[in-house]
Order: sequence, then structure tokens, then C-alpha cells
Amino acid sequence: MSTLDKYFYKINDVNINVNNLYAQSECFNYNGFYIYPMIDDFFENAFISDNHFLKWLNTKHPFKCALIKMQPNTTYNWHKDVRRGVCINVLLNHTDSYTLFSDDIFDESNGLYGDIIKMNYENDKLYLFNNQIPHAVYNFEGERTILSIEFMKDKNELSYENLLNEIKNEYTQVAH
Repeated sequence: MSTLDKYFYKINDVNINVNNLYAQSECFNYNGFYIYPMIDDFFENAFISDNHFLKWLNTKHPFKCALIKMQPNTTYNWHKDVRRGVCINVLLNHTDSYTLFSDDIFDESNGLYGDIIKMNYENDKLYLFNNQIPHAVYNFEGERTILSIEFMKDKNELSYENLLNEIKNEYTQVAH
């Protein structure tokens, strides 16, 4: 197991068909992110049905998806997600952006400090993402777009560690 598996995990041998991503044209702002939910008919009939891993995952842990856009020169500062214990993210495009994790972000009266781990996304690849470790996103140039898969179960019902083990143990056996 990689030491980085604690923070994120690249789901190998799984690609998404970006041609099957149909999002609503209307968005809403959530803490500086622009959220475009997937259109339900396309979501079920094209996006999930076209991908063996997503079909397997959705039968075990139902989820919904959205495209999330972040404008240039913006940040989503250090936080743990309130509801989500785990999600799956796919970086679709960016110019100069960074996702960082830290086990020990400290608040000293004038700011934050701590050791950081940089996530090196590969475009169009699925990454299991530990939402319960402090993380931040910094976007410097261009619009940043990710596909985020959010589970119906919250952090008390589905943890990163449990889903990581299921993917490594169960899906790997089913897929091969």
C-alpha cells in the first residue's frame, strides 16, 4: 500500500467516457465552486451503463454526480467535508491548479501552517478522495473542472477506508 493511499487512491484501469457527461446548464454557487448537476436521464442511461466500475459501484453505494467549476485565481481553503466521508473525483481540465492534503494543519493566530501532501491528478482518471483529512484547492490559471461523484451515504455510513478496501478487494476480483 502506498503511503499516499491514506489521502487519495487512483482507481487503476478505469476510464470514463467524457462524451457521456451531460450536465444541467443552470448551476449554483457553493463556497466559490460552480456546481452543475448531471442530467438524470443521461446519468443513468449513458454515463453509468457505459462503465463497468461505475455500474458495480452504484449497485453497492448509490451516488450522484456533478461537474464542479472553479474560476481562475481562487482557492477553497483548508477544510474537512461536513457530510462526505469519501467521494470520487475526476479532473477534466485545468491549467495551473493544486489539491493539497495535510494531517496537521495548525492555526497560529496569524494563519495556518503544516506539512502538505500534493495530489498529482491525471486528467480523466478516477480518484478516491478522503474528505475527512484536511484538504484545500488552489486554482491559479484558467477554469478548473472536475467531475465529482458523491455518495448518498454520509461519513457515518461510508468511510474512505471502507470503500478503499471494497474497491481493492471486491472490485478487483469482479473485474478480472
